[in-house]
Amino acid sequence: ATHEHLHQLQTIIDLLDNGEEDAIRQYIGEIQGTRRTTALNINTHNPVLDAILNQKYQWASENGIKMQFQINDLSEITLGLNELVVLFSNLFDNAIEACLKLPSDRAIHCHIVKDESLFVSIRNTSLPVEIVNGMIETTKEPKHEHGFGLPNIRHILNGLSAEFAYHFKDDWFHFVAEIPLESSK
Repeated sequence: ATHEHLHQLQTIIDLLDNGEEDAIRQYIGEIQGTRRTTALNINTHNPVLDAILNQKYQWASENGIKMQFQINDLSEITLGLNELVVLFSNLFDNAIEACLKLPSDRAIHCHIVKDESLFVSIRNTSLPVEIVNGMIETTKEPKHEHGFGLPNIRHILNGLSAEFAYHFKDDWFHFVAEIPLESSK
């Protein structure tokens, strides 16, 4: 899958170099399948975060998951693009996938607030989660192909000298992180 992903990225770069914007849109549409964000419901003033959050919001909405956001102006967040994508895509994928396992009462509450640091809190309803030595075993099969999201999140946050924690209590999984902005790249 990684090999194919690299080929896809190289194809997009080649199309960009040749000014083929329509071909890029068509190719990305084919890669994405039918999932397209039709409206921008969330505006952080950070185009990468806006794209991620709106995609995840649409996916959640399509599956009956109620999402609440508290977000301020994130235009000056200087995390690298890869850090933003890996961190927030994995956090929201995990939250949405946990909610999808529930028959009802699906909800995600998200706080992303920039002050002297970047505060991130994502709470989602969930089946019970067992955390052993800071890790959560994947429930997906085959197990050797899954379970990389949380370690990737931890790797990004450790590299940013962030403080973070997560726990499960009373049918809610809660992930919280405080990322010092002076560590941002």
